[in-house]
Amino acid sequence: MPSPLAAMKVIFSCTDTKVEPWLQGLCAALPGAEISVWQPGASLADHAVVWAPLQQLMDEPHPTPHTSARTLREESIAQIAGNIVAQQRGEAIAGIVDTILGY
Repeated sequence: MPSPLAAMKVIFSCTDTKVEPWLQGLCAALPGAEISVWQPGASLADHAVVWAPLQQLMDEPHPTPHTSARTLREESIAQIAGNIVAQQRGEAIAGIVDTILGY
């Protein structure tokens, strides 16, 4: 049986951190998902993991930006991956940021 994450595309964008440890962690936490670094003009993704992304990325219609504390990489990857899997199952996700409410 194929992984339920097999058809999922996740992009990563962070302007000031080492990319490889994040990609490795996300690949391990989301087996079967296609994880890649966002590039301008890339095809749309199901999820975007971002910190201080370029405005161009935010202007594209990626449906679900995820972010977390970059200093706690393993914990952040676990939280983000858990939310992605929960959302794929149609479950509520934790830690939603509402820019209108300010938290």
